[in-house]
Amino acid sequence: MKGQNLSVAIAQLLQLKASKGLSNKQIAEICGVTPSAVTELFTGRTKNVPFPWVEKLIAAYDLDANYFFRKGLPMEQYLEPANGEFKNIPLLGRIAAGFNRQSEEIHDGGFMVPTFMLPKKRPYFALQVSGDSMIGAGILDGDICIIEKQENPASLKHGDIAAFRIDGDATLKYFHKKDKQAWLVPANPNYEAIPLNATRDVELIGPFISLLRPPS
Repeated sequence: MKGQNLSVAIAQLLQLKASKGLSNKQIAEICGVTPSAVTELFTGRTKNVPFPWVEKLIAAYDLDANYFFRKGLPMEQYLEPANGEFKNIPLLGRIAAGFNRQSEEIHDGGFMVPTFMLPKKRPYFALQVSGDSMIGAGILDGDICIIEKQENPASLKHGDIAAFRIDGDATLKYFHKKDKQAWLVPANPNYEAIPLNATRDVELIGPFISLLRPPS
């Protein structure tokens, strides 16, 4: 597979593999997959690094969340796709108090995002992060999060990052579930987990898919 045909995420994974002296087996152990799945990725049978792998590699090596998505480049350069395809993602506002159903219909500009950053052919939108409750996941104040429009809570798995609306206010958190109890968990020890129970009005806005970081 020629270098110019590699997605940026795969190219970054190859760079991480070389810099850390990792074998396919070690990468597989970190990502919780089989070595053959890693081999398929590097031989081109799998076109993109699955997002759960990205999360686990970021945690294992304390990487910036943007490492696999053109880390440190100006925002305009995110528009150069790896496979020549784009998708327009509307920016619907900031994920903070006041984000409601009405604001979902108000497009505040948008981004042309390389399709390699979008794992499924689903509707997506962008929200700008406000606050530092997810800094431990490498998601910083001002980052642009790509969210899949998916309001079915059954689609979430334990450990997924997603945008939720709680009592009318929106937040981005980890989704944790054990037995019949669920929580929204921040990635910052200065904030407490939010238990989900019958007294709260909770709606899923959608799972977090990928991230863009405006230049500072």
